[in-house]
Amino acid sequence: CATLLFDMSIRAGLNSSPFEFYIAQHQCDRRGLVVMSEFCGASSILSGTIPINPWHIQNCAEALFQALEMEDEERFDRFAR
Repeated sequence: CATLLFDMSIRAGLNSSPFEFYIAQHQCDRRGLVVMSEFCGASSILSGTIPINPWHIQNCAEALFQALEMEDEERFDRFAR
C-alpha cells in the first residue's frame, strides 16, 4: 500500500481517488496521508487531508515535505478524522 496520495486537481468535481485510497489503507491496516488540491470536490468532505493550492508550487512542496516528515501519531490522528 502507498504511504501518500498527492492530488493536484484543478477542476475535478468529486474525485473518487482519495476515497479509494482510504479504503485501500484500511484493507492494508496502514494510515497513509492525502495531500489534496483545495479545488477538488472531496476536499470539503475529507477533513484529515493536507490542503494545497496547485497553482502555488512552493505550497505544494511544503505540503509534501510536511506529509513525508509527519510523526506517526499525527498521521493516525489525521487518518481518523
